[in-house]
Amino acid sequence: MRLKFVEPLLPTLVEKPPEGEEWIHEIKFDGYRSQIIIDRDVRIFTRNGHNWTAKYRDLAGVAKRLGVENAIIDGEIVVLNEAGLSDYQALRKAITRRQHDLYFVAFDLLHLNGHDLRDMDLEDRREILEGIVLPDDRIQFSQALPGDAKAIFHLIDEAGIEGMVSKRRDSKYRSGRSTAWLKVKSYMVEEYDLLGNSFPIWNGAPSLTYPIIIREELSTSMAGFVSAKWGLVPGWARDGGGRPPPVNARCETVSTNGLFRKAYASRRCLVPVDGYFEWHKLDASGKKKQPYAIAMKSGEPFAMAGIWEEYADKVTDELIRTFAIVTCEPNELMATIHDRMPVILAPEDYMRWLGPEQDPHDLMEPFPSDLMTMWPIDSKVGSPRNNTPDIIDRIGLGPTDLFDV
Repeated sequence: MRLKFVEPLLPTLVEKPPEGEEWIHEIKFDGYRSQIIIDRDVRIFTRNGHNWTAKYRDLAGVAKRLGVENAIIDGEIVVLNEAGLSDYQALRKAITRRQHDLYFVAFDLLHLNGHDLRDMDLEDRREILEGIVLPDDRIQFSQALPGDAKAIFHLIDEAGIEGMVSKRRDSKYRSGRSTAWLKVKSYMVEEYDLLGNSFPIWNGAPSLTYPIIIREELSTSMAGFVSAKWGLVPGWARDGGGRPPPVNARCETVSTNGLFRKAYASRRCLVPVDGYFEWHKLDASGKKKQPYAIAMKSGEPFAMAGIWEEYADKVTDELIRTFAIVTCEPNELMATIHDRMPVILAPEDYMRWLGPEQDPHDLMEPFPSDLMTMWPIDSKVGSPRNNTPDIIDRIGLGPTDLFDV
């Protein structure tokens, strides 16, 4: 019998772990969600159903040793660091260079020897799974953590682990998002750490990766930092779509433009900054331009309105998150140098912008001029290689320049 890939069950993000004896709790591993299918041969699929057996050839060999006729096993492919914690950055390198470092952490069994197990209770499926996983091999069983949920989560947080997944003992396996499995992140900025030493960015540019703030799931009030590339690529594109992606989305058409409307309706984000740059054209040709730095008079950081998408990289199948900044008509200050400006949100509107409302169009208004300031800066800001604090230093304008602000 030739088994087919099963769309995975996805946990729902919540703010705190559920209490009660009806739940079991496991470590949330930081790796690639995968599915091992064993029948006439062994195949390993990504979360999106792409066959990656060739990339995971060593693990496919390990799966052959399980001694089953056929099976579908749900789990996570990881690389462990010296502390025994999953290491996402090392995982990407190991796939191409160090196959022997890859482990498959098995946490559910969907099919075994001709029997569909998805209608069985989770606890029973896991008991069968534990019985077929060989000890001390590179396919390992994800053990449930004993103890009180709050205490478990505290220990996970202290250990620097990404989070935990809580599952109802009696839950059936149903593809798609489910509240029978709940995930809690011990810190909401884990992807921010993947940006390494790239911060602070004094001179941002399109295609670079930045921290943005999203609400991962509309069913929760939690918001947190994630990393994203500046330049929106729609989810249906493969590997960027083959052309420079738009960095801005006009508020007048963001709800109707086919490239932006889905993201605007359900995937809005905040882009936190201390300031931004804009260029003022000094002649009709646009060849002579003067850059300006724009910030709040208070010196405090602020948030631009954005929209985000994610697409699957055609080489790695990794989900790549991208974003664009929503723009509007300029306020009085910005109108002196440009005909557009980013939508800047007041703090009290942050959660509404991130929330489930499909069209918060009234928030896309020019920010008050009297709260903002701007000053002329050196044209070296035109090269992203110039990424030092002095990039925002004020300069004096020559007598041929039109004005200083």
